[in-house]
Amino acid sequence: MANISLKDGQSVTVVGLGTFSKSVTLPGIYEASIVISELPPSGLSVLIQQNGSTKFSFSSPAATQQTINLQGMLNCAANDTIAFVLSSSNVNDEQLNTVKSQILLTGFAVTGFPS
Repeated sequence: MANISLKDGQSVTVVGLGTFSKSVTLPGIYEASIVISELPPSGLSVLIQQNGSTKFSFSSPAATQQTINLQGMLNCAANDTIAFVLSSSNVNDEQLNTVKSQILLTGFAVTGFPS
């Protein structure tokens, strides 16, 4: 697992397959998003996990699909880990520059409810 350096609202580009994770420091609602822009015909599987539990997933893109955009909202406690997991059943996807992704994590910290 590779820890990624994400600043709130700023995307990071990753290449290849693997698990890319970030621990959040503040409790709140977080939007987790991954856009995969280079898609060979493949057996690609994409997961967004919170503390090891899969919250959102996508697999086996169509051969004509040019991008995948997977996103969702997560209700996080302080120190929760959000992971973006890219794997494949096709050995061709394992080459370093075959899969290129943009990961974005945006937080909306919860400080309390108005009375």
